[in-house]
Amino acid sequence: MKILAVLAILAMSFAAVGVVSTSSDETIADGTDCVAKIGDQEYPSLAAAVESVTDSSETLIILQKDGWGSAIIIPSGKNIEIDFKGHSYNVFKLPSSTETETQCFQLSNDSTIVMKNGTIKGYDKEITMIIQNYADLTLKNMVLDSIVDNVNVTSVLSSNCGEVSIEGDTSILAKEGMVALDVCWAENAGDDDGTQVTVETTGTVKGKIVYGLKNTATTTEGNESSLTIKKGNFDGEFVVGSGISDEVAKAKIKIEGGSFTDLSGAVKYVQTGKTIKLLKDCTGKGVMIESGCITIDFDGHTYTVDSEPAGSTGTKNQCFQLLKGSEVHMMNGAIVASSDDIEKIVQNYSKLTLTDMTLDANVGENIVGCVLSCSNNTVNIEGKTSISAKENGVAFAVCWAENAGDDDGTQVTVETTGTIKGKIVYGLWNDATTTEGNISSLTIKNGNFDGEFVVGSGIFDEVTKPKIKIMGGSFTDISGFNYLTSNSSYTFTGNKTTDLVIESGKTLINNGTLKVNDSITNNGTITNNSTFIINSGKTYTSSVNSKFTNNGIVIDNRADTAVIGTIIKNGLASGTNAAKWTEEPVKLKEEPVIVNPSTTALSAGIKNQGFVTSGSDVTLNSECITTVYPNSDDKSAEIEFPKGTVIPANTVIAVLNESTETSTKYEVRFTGVTIPENSNIKITVPYESLIAKNVNVFFIGDDGKKERMNVTAAGANSVTFETTHNSTYEIEENTHVTINFISFSSDNKTIHLDLENVKDPSKAGTFEAYYSYYSGDILKIDAHIEDTLGSDGNYTFNNAINSISACFHYNVGSKDWHTPWFTAIAKYLASS
Repeated sequence: MKILAVLAILAMSFAAVGVVSTSSDETIADGTDCVAKIGDQEYPSLAAAVESVTDSSETLIILQKDGWGSAIIIPSGKNIEIDFKGHSYNVFKLPSSTETETQCFQLSNDSTIVMKNGTIKGYDKEITMIIQNYADLTLKNMVLDSIVDNVNVTSVLSSNCGEVSIEGDTSILAKEGMVALDVCWAENAGDDDGTQVTVETTGTVKGKIVYGLKNTATTTEGNESSLTIKKGNFDGEFVVGSGISDEVAKAKIKIEGGSFTDLSGAVKYVQTGKTIKLLKDCTGKGVMIESGCITIDFDGHTYTVDSEPAGSTGTKNQCFQLLKGSEVHMMNGAIVASSDDIEKIVQNYSKLTLTDMTLDANVGENIVGCVLSCSNNTVNIEGKTSISAKENGVAFAVCWAENAGDDDGTQVTVETTGTIKGKIVYGLWNDATTTEGNISSLTIKNGNFDGEFVVGSGIFDEVTKPKIKIMGGSFTDISGFNYLTSNSSYTFTGNKTTDLVIESGKTLINNGTLKVNDSITNNGTITNNSTFIINSGKTYTSSVNSKFTNNGIVIDNRADTAVIGTIIKNGLASGTNAAKWTEEPVKLKEEPVIVNPSTTALSAGIKNQGFVTSGSDVTLNSECITTVYPNSDDKSAEIEFPKGTVIPANTVIAVLNESTETSTKYEVRFTGVTIPENSNIKITVPYESLIAKNVNVFFIGDDGKKERMNVTAAGANSVTFETTHNSTYEIEENTHVTINFISFSSDNKTIHLDLENVKDPSKAGTFEAYYSYYSGDILKIDAHIEDTLGSDGNYTFNNAINSISACFHYNVGSKDWHTPWFTAIAKYLASS
């Protein structure tokens, strides 16, 4: 009746393949009675093939097709390999033995069994195991599948004895809450050698992994059973049976690799120096790491702690507790606290490295007040790691505890491209009353920090300044500048009114809004890319060697004057409220135009010092020409931007004439502007040239080297050139111009020069002429004239060289030289 019940359930599938029934022990198959073969011998069932093996010789059984059959017992002393050849063996009938009536396969001790390349499923509701193993067993490219209807398998593969190797692409699949793999030890049960299970598969082990005692054993003395995991995907929790101590379990369970959902269980058994991965986004218990060198690769996934937080007695309120004596590397993922009794995401005493990790207290239900607490050993925060605290919470704390066993303190180094949001605390722990011997330190090399620096009470500047070192990074809190090391820069992005001393060798980059509270003393460098405000009555003091580079807006309310887009090389002179800029900056003619993100083009003729973009980038969807004033007079300059140009937020567009030298120099300011490919910005600036065709524009690099720009137009009053550079440009013209004379007076004593390219002949300098002729076939220079060219462009020969006129009609042989060949060079002083 049991068989008929199963057949009724499977009637639909059997009808499709033409099932025939054999004897009650044999496989039901379609078309032919041959289900398995040993050599050329055919068998109607897998059970029949196995029963035919009567000795210990190596025997290969090959399954010929998918089949349905009874459970199989392989007795002791056999050496059998079953190649399923990609087929499935489905058990629907159990044997009558009271000891094996719930198992699809029972493999007896002292046998060697290999199963490969197939699937085993159980379809009898009485089945509780797929394989009960006591043999030396190898599973290669097999699937043991208990996830089928009407089956109550509680343990898919149970091993009590023998060496077991799970390899290839083998998968073991249990139902929710059931055991995929159990490794057992039985006291005085004839299994004294225990079982040694090794898992090295690319497949999945889904379900619990149990290491336990069998037959209500009460001792683990002499236990030889072990579990070694080298590779595999493990979707289930580790369970250690009662009566087995952590010490025994850690000695018998060894993990050398693999991906797991149960990090809490897996990390207990990871061998030092090895790496494990998180299999998928999953939830689990808090994780404690007590010893060893362990790498956890989250592999892009998130581990959410939603039950049983980690921690010491009385402080089990952490997602991860990493103890002294361990070395931990977490990488490529996120940790989420989702329990209302979790107060910290990581409590660290280990040597810890966080690479490309996200610790965010704003995700999940929790009461996290400090995301990362560091009390001992070295901590490296690197890659693109981000740490986010709740509002007013602590992102990370660097602590020192007096007489707390943490005498080495903690040394935290931050070098990340991610964001640290929340307070950064350098403090005392356990109500410490002294900082004597404190070697806890914080070094920041890079990162985006959105939060304030907090130094604990009882810690003074003479303690913190040597212990906190900032070498770079972007900060919303200006107070961290106090810890900037020499030859380093500090980028400020917040909005702050402050007092500040900038020491020699230190650079403050202002990308926010910085206001002088009472005084700022600059002995180093300030680079202002945004807004710098000196309020009335406040003091800015700078040394001669300091530098103030302004790419944004400086508002000096002491003089009621806005300063925009200039370089102030010597800053401000110290003194009273009436102190002036030592190098007078360019003043605004009018208020600057503020360009909002919605602006897509700027009309020509904006009469101001330039324009400033507001708090967002501006992309021009058409050509834009803006008129600016580089001088205090009305001689305007123009900047022409091509369509598609992107102008960043808080960018000043201006042309600055900061020199009255003979070779006029202009500073062109458009920091960070992105110009479309194959396009250039055109700049037109005032320039009164003497000889328009000979004007050149040079880009002056930081090293002083010059690069010639493409001049597209040069008139008497301006010059236009193309560029993609934001720099200083020098405009020059040739002071030596070659001009061929074109006529003589009737007395052959006056030369008239063509001066059509000379704007003002009255400013001409020396005139030079060379007379040349042929003597035979030889070209000779006969005379050199050097004198002053008249303002009318004429020159009259003097008596000393009057004989030159006799050569004007000179003929030699076939050479008929009608006029002498002269070269005239007019020299001009561009500033005269």
